[in-house]
Amino acid sequence: MPTTEDPEACPVDDFAPPNTNIEVRNPLEFRTAMRHAEPAPATPSQHVWFRSRLPLSDGDLEHACVLTYATDLSLPLTAHLPLHSLDDYHAGASLDHTLWFHRPIRADEWLLFELSSTSYAAARGLSHGKLFDRAGHLVASAAQESLIRMPL
Repeated sequence: MPTTEDPEACPVDDFAPPNTNIEVRNPLEFRTAMRHAEPAPATPSQHVWFRSRLPLSDGDLEHACVLTYATDLSLPLTAHLPLHSLDDYHAGASLDHTLWFHRPIRADEWLLFELSSTSYAAARGLSHGKLFDRAGHLVASAAQESLIRMPL
């Protein structure tokens, strides 16, 4: 697990891409621990804490669904980071999204998402992530290819 500040010490991240419904992020609480991007070809990366705002049942499926939703909101932004300011961010769609679950998770407790993007070309971004619980266990891994259209 990367060394980072505890989620309580990190600023709330309520970013929503322009021209999108801000309500899509409301079920989750995000805290940005680290966001880094330099002009290409540097690798954009970020560390984001997140959790469900509401308590969840003990069923694994509900936690897996919340984790899937949260990672789908976070991965495209990572590929976008070195391109332009976040004010110009426009993500068209998730082209594919894969998760590997390594251990049981609780999505209503803080999870650290370590994200990086390896490619942005031809309006497509490829991002990867590792998810850790507060004890430092790797609980899941993610990958996503996104369509990212920049404004004309």
